[in-house]
Amino acid sequence: MAVPFDADTAPSPLTIANVLLLNMPATGGAGIAENIYEDILHTPGDPLQLLTRYYIAPGSTPQWNLHELPASLAAGTIASYLGNRPNDPVPGIYTFGAINGERELFYQLRRAGRGNRGRPVCWAEKILYRNGYAA
Repeated sequence: MAVPFDADTAPSPLTIANVLLLNMPATGGAGIAENIYEDILHTPGDPLQLLTRYYIAPGSTPQWNLHELPASLAAGTIASYLGNRPNDPVPGIYTFGAINGERELFYQLRRAGRGNRGRPVCWAEKILYRNGYAA
């Protein structure tokens, strides 16, 4: 299924660096809710290769919704996994990555809410990462 980019102006060229998929029971328990996230290069050609993350909602307006990363992370340095911690009411995304050699690990709710100005607001928790282990 093709979902044309409709969030602001697309970078040129639109370069997708990562795709995340999470299927969950739909609200009410009937069927499956598909959750799609895509990381794109914020500025193609920039040597830092910083990423911007979007939540894709096919059929909605807009279909591409900004889902801000909690920190600037570079393409090729991240690993993201969808999961649900035992005491959290909704699943989230664990993202491990680096910028300028500094490694970071974050947990972020799977869906962003909307702030008082209509902009997405994402809650994220930085998980301390020291000596190769999450602390």
